[in-house]
Amino acid sequence: MKYNVIIALNLLIILIISCQQAPIKQPAVSISTVKEAPTICDILLDSILTKPLTHAQANATLQANFILEETNLEYEDVNWRAIELKSKTDKRTIALLEANWQDTTKVSRITIYDASIDCKGIHADNLFREIRPFIDSINLNNDPDGILSFTHAKDKPIQVVYELAENSPIYLGIESLNDVPATLPVTSIVLMHMR
Repeated sequence: MKYNVIIALNLLIILIISCQQAPIKQPAVSISTVKEAPTICDILLDSILTKPLTHAQANATLQANFILEETNLEYEDVNWRAIELKSKTDKRTIALLEANWQDTTKVSRITIYDASIDCKGIHADNLFREIRPFIDSINLNNDPDGILSFTHAKDKPIQVVYELAENSPIYLGIESLNDVPATLPVTSIVLMHMR
């Protein structure tokens, strides 16, 4: 009987040990695996550009941050649809999401006018000296008179645009980046699908 009690106690101990749940090990979270929330520029580039205008109207982040106002644009008797992103506080236009005359349903161009949107290190009020490290300095764009634009070095759909006054010494274009005044402010940032 003494052996039966010892065996029963051993079985009880084994049963108790086997029923205990092992502690759940939490996976280690590396800082490099934590993904930052997308910026407004990321959303415009990845979720809106080349997509139907209805994607912009339905985007929760855009709805939370802006007033979305549908409008029609016209140039030389050609019409196309657009959506203005307006400030919720003072109703100024922050950005314009445009379709084009060939396909009036999809966003083909986004123009950012306001410095509140950071686009890969560039804001709409930056000076040329501030954006120079971000632009493609080898391939200069061929622009019409009065417009000067540069392509982002790492993100080709991003164009930094300068609208120049007729009396500007670079109104007719530039031959090198050294021709651009360091204090020339960015007029707008244009996001376009590059084929």
